[in-house]
Amino acid sequence: MTRFIPALFLVLFLPFVAIAEEIDDDDVDLYNGKDVNVVCAACHGELGQGGNKGEYPRLAGQMRSILLRQLRSFRDRTRINIPMLPYTEERELSKEDMIDVASYLSSLRIDVTIPYVEGDVKKGKQLFKDCRQCHGKEGRGKEKVAKSDKHGPALTGQYPSYLIRQMSNFKKGVRHHEDMEETAKDITDAELNDILAYLVTLERHPGLAEEVAKQTEKMFGKVLNSLSETIKASGAK
Repeated sequence: MTRFIPALFLVLFLPFVAIAEEIDDDDVDLYNGKDVNVVCAACHGELGQGGNKGEYPRLAGQMRSILLRQLRSFRDRTRINIPMLPYTEERELSKEDMIDVASYLSSLRIDVTIPYVEGDVKKGKQLFKDCRQCHGKEGRGKEKVAKSDKHGPALTGQYPSYLIRQMSNFKKGVRHHEDMEETAKDITDAELNDILAYLVTLERHPGLAEEVAKQTEKMFGKVLNSLSETIKASGAK
């Protein structure tokens, strides 16, 4: 059954990116996702902005496929994170709730002030070229469409301290990912620092204000014009 979402709500949320996993967006309930997120908000923030200076990662704007994969990996115990285990149990988070909350969080577009990282931005940009095939040209993530596709989460806008911790986990084998475990071993702390310094320069969503303005004008243009004319007429009297 298609669920109706008011136009004003859509101004705040950008369209979903198509992913390899088949999910009918007509069956996604963003209102339920928002309600489910109340539990997540205790650590990750009301708008998925992350918290405690990166102790809890930013989830807002992360690709839905990535969020779903991580939630499932917590449930399946293929990624061990003790605080997350009880919240991802089937009795606490149903399949529908998981899809709804992942959809809600991925659709959020917010500005987060990421702590400044002192490093060689130019060198970091050069080093990041090797990361593009999985994480996208500007570190905004890359979806998996075909089986052979390289794909990975958005890194831009994520807390540096969180990324450093995850790289350390890959390096130690605490968190498993075949490609990243090898990559982490090859990157020095200084190189990682330079990459993070570069990523901080990309944290803002490009053209967000203009994009929202265009959507608002398109969806409410007639109403705004009518209101403007009414105000003018009232002033004339």
